[in-house]
Amino acid sequence: MFKKIIAAAAFATLASSAFAATPNTFYAGVDGGSTKIDDFGDNKGSYGVFLGYNFHENFAAEIGARRLGSWGFRGVDVDADQYQASIVGTLPLQNNFNVFGRLVTTS
Repeated sequence: MFKKIIAAAAFATLASSAFAATPNTFYAGVDGGSTKIDDFGDNKGSYGVFLGYNFHENFAAEIGARRLGSWGFRGVDVDADQYQASIVGTLPLQNNFNVFGRLVTTS
């Protein structure tokens, strides 16, 4: 269950990050999606923000936060948030076509 949440958040962040690979530049972004936790009810809208720094044309460091959703479970309100730090690698293959890889730690 929790692995699905991490995977979904990682894919959403991966799809929207590492914009310009110009060295010594900052970038920022927002993302949105949907979160479903088994046995907790219906899907919830999720959103996040991230900030990155390109320290090399092929590598960037990135931090982010994401609100996965809020649920009521047996009379208790449950909030699910994710915080992440990652290193993003960029491999340019052709003009305007790159492959991205990410090493992520989350909490």
